[in-house]
Amino acid sequence: MIDINEYVTKNFNDNIEYIENQHPKLFSLLSSLDNAIANAQYQEKYELVYENDSFDVLEKSTKIALYDGQSKRHAEASANSLDYKIEHDTFETFNEKNVSDEDANKYSSIEPFTHRLYGMGKIINFTQKKSLQKESLKSIDKYIFYGVGLGLHIEAIHKIINSKVYLIIEDDLELFRLSLFTINYKNLSKNSKIIFSVFEGDEEFSNTATEFLQEQYYYNHYIKMFRLLSHSDAKINQFRDAILQQAHFGFHHSNLLLHYMKGLNYLQEGNFLNRSIKFTDDIFMQKPFLLLAAGPSLQNHQDWLKENQNSFTIVAIAATLPFLAKHDIKPDIVVQLDAYESSAQHFSDEVFDFIKDSIYIFSAKVPESIVSRLNKNQLFFFENGTNYKENSLKPSSPCAGSTTYQLALLFGVKDIYLLGLDLALDNATGKTHVDTHVNARSVNTQKDNYEHKTYKVAGNTQESVSTILLFKSSISAIDYSTKMLKQKNQTVYNLGDGAKFFDTVSLSTEEIKAKNKSDKKELHKHTLLVCKNNSTKGLNQSEQENIQDKLIHARKTKEYIQDYTNASYKNPSAFIEALIILVNATVSDELLMKYELTKVLDTYYRRILSYIFDYFNTNEKYSKEDISLMNELFFSHILEIIDYYDNSIKSKLNR
Repeated sequence: MIDINEYVTKNFNDNIEYIENQHPKLFSLLSSLDNAIANAQYQEKYELVYENDSFDVLEKSTKIALYDGQSKRHAEASANSLDYKIEHDTFETFNEKNVSDEDANKYSSIEPFTHRLYGMGKIINFTQKKSLQKESLKSIDKYIFYGVGLGLHIEAIHKIINSKVYLIIEDDLELFRLSLFTINYKNLSKNSKIIFSVFEGDEEFSNTATEFLQEQYYYNHYIKMFRLLSHSDAKINQFRDAILQQAHFGFHHSNLLLHYMKGLNYLQEGNFLNRSIKFTDDIFMQKPFLLLAAGPSLQNHQDWLKENQNSFTIVAIAATLPFLAKHDIKPDIVVQLDAYESSAQHFSDEVFDFIKDSIYIFSAKVPESIVSRLNKNQLFFFENGTNYKENSLKPSSPCAGSTTYQLALLFGVKDIYLLGLDLALDNATGKTHVDTHVNARSVNTQKDNYEHKTYKVAGNTQESVSTILLFKSSISAIDYSTKMLKQKNQTVYNLGDGAKFFDTVSLSTEEIKAKNKSDKKELHKHTLLVCKNNSTKGLNQSEQENIQDKLIHARKTKEYIQDYTNASYKNPSAFIEALIILVNATVSDELLMKYELTKVLDTYYRRILSYIFDYFNTNEKYSKEDISLMNELFFSHILEIIDYYDNSIKSKLNR
C-alpha cells in the first residue's frame, strides 16, 4: 500500500520541476496563483480530498464532490470508452477528400506546378484507394484532452495509446493545480511531447493549437480527442478553426514555387526599395497617409473621400482601383501584393490610364502581365517571402490589407488613417467588399453551418461586428504588426465601420477637419524622389554570391535526397523513419530563413506526408511494391521541384 502523502508530494515536486524547466509560461501562471492565495488575494474554490483509497475534489461553496467518490472508476470508464475508429471523437486535418483516377491522371499531365495537386494527386488517389475504408487506426499518435480535472483519466488513457504528442487543455487554473498532486506529468513526458493550454483566452489558445498542429505534423491526418463532460465545446470549435488556418492550406507548394521565381524576373531591371526608406519629413507631415482597402466602409464613405482626397497621401490597395476610377479618386501610391493572374481583373484599360501618374509599390511576385503596362520609372518592388537582395524591404503578412498596413508602419509615417480595412461584414448587407471587388459576396450571418461560419469580434464603431475566418486571421496579423512595429510617435486612426484593431484610435469621418486641400504635384515629385533615392537596381557582388549559394544548396539537397530514392525499404516502419529523418535534415528554422526552396519543400511535406503516414496506419494489406511505389511518387516530385528551382534561377540570371 502506497504512502499517500509521499505519493502526492513526489508528484507535485516532479511536476513543478518539469513545468518550470519545460513550460515556463505555465509555471509563471501557477506561481502567480500561489502568491495570490498566500496574500489572501484569491479565495480557493476547491479542496483536494482522499477517502476510501480515492482522490476527489470538493467544491467548497456547495460541498459537492466533483467525482462523487468515483474518480478511479471514472478514469477506468474513460479508458474503456477509448476506440480507434476514425468516426468517433476525431479531427480530420486534410482538405482533399477524394481524388479519382481521372483526376490523378489529369493533374499529372498538366503544365508543371499550375495546380495545387500537381505532383500530389497520384499519392492521394493511391492512399484513398488502397486503405480499407479507413475504418480504424493502428496507433493514435496525437491526442487532445479537453478538461483535466484530477487528470486520472489522462494517465489511464496514456497507458493504452502512448501517443507521441498530447495537447492538454484546462480552463480552470486552480483545478489544474490540483492535478499536480494526483498525476505525474514528468513521467508522462518521458516518451511523449506535452503541450499545455491552461487558463488561455481565445488568442492564446489559437497560438497553442497551431503549435500542437505543427509538432510532428506528419501524424496530423486524424487526431483523436477526449472531452470531460464538464468542459465546454468552445475550444473544440476553436481547434477546428486552427486546422483551417494552417498556412499550407492557403499557400500551396506549387504556387509558392512559381511565385518565388517571379521575383527573379525583376532583379536586373527593377527598382527594389531599401528597408531604410522613410516617409517622415515635413512634406509628408502636411498630408498624412490614408490607406484605402476594399472593405464595405470604402463604399459607405465615398462622398467624404471624394471631397477630402487632396488632404491626404492616398495609399490604395490594387483591389480598390475599379472603385476609385469609377468615382475619380486619384491614388498617390498603389500597392499590389497578389501574385495570381486573376488579380489582373482589377487592372482594366480604364484603370491603367487612371493610375498612369501614380507611384507603384508592388510585391516582386506580381504578374508580368500587369507590370509590363506600367511606367518603370514609377514602379518600385518589395520582396515578399524571398531573400534575394540584402537590404530590400521585406514585409511579411498574409494579405494585401495587412501587408500595406505593415508597410505604412515600416515607412515611419506619423499619422496613418485607415478606411475600408474592415475585415468584417457590412452590418446591413453582410457584404465582404465593395461592389467592384472581384471576390465581393454577401454572407448570411444567420446561416448556422461550419462552411459559412461567422464570428463576433470587437467593432470599431459598434460593440461587435461579424466576420469570417479568413478576415479573422488578418485581424490577428494587423494586431501583431502593431505590437511589433508601431513606434511611440505613430498614431493610427481607424475610420471604418468594421473590426477594431489593437492600439488604434476609432474616429468617424465627420470628426476630421480636412486641411491643406491643395494640389499634390509637389508631393508626387517628392515621393518619387524619396523612392528613387532609397532603392537599388540589379545585383551587387554579395547578392550574386547569395544566389549562387541558393543553387549550391539546391544541388546538395538533391544529392542528399537521391540517396533516399535509391533505397529499398523492407517495411513501412523503415520507410516512415526515413521520411522523418528526411524532414529534419532538409527543413530547419535556419534553412527556412535563408532558402526559398526550403519553404517550398516544407509546404509540400505538410500537404502530403500525413496522407502517407495515415496510409500505413490504417491499411493492413500493403506490399513491398506499395512501399516502393509510394517512395517513387513522393521523391520523384521532390526532385522535380528542385530541378525546376535550379533551372529557373539559371535561366533567369543568364537572361
